[in-house]
Amino acid sequence: VKQLYLQVTKRMKEYEDQKYDQWRHGTEQILPLLLKKSLLTVVTGGAATLINPETFEQTSVTEEPVTIEKSVQFIVNFSPRLQEIIIETKYMEQLGFPVPEIARNVALQEDKYLG
Repeated sequence: VKQLYLQVTKRMKEYEDQKYDQWRHGTEQILPLLLKKSLLTVVTGGAATLINPETFEQTSVTEEPVTIEKSVQFIVNFSPRLQEIIIETKYMEQLGFPVPEIARNVALQEDKYLG
């Protein structure tokens, strides 16, 4: 019985380590991309234009200038994955797992991102 218990616990630990490695690798890959995404998207006549919130520069698929009109609509371009990563990072730290530095920094600024 003891041998069986040790085998099961070993497999469970291997599974836990595998899941943690997948999470860490995925977080390290996607988080920088999510942080670089433009926060606002302008929708004009079916075409989307991205607005950089820091410089207010625009990037348009059609390369047409965006004019400020009453018909212009803004859409928030915020990925729910960012909120998931913040929550997961907090739980990983509570469980004693080392988390990527970028994930820790984002989680510490939770109020800034999720307000």
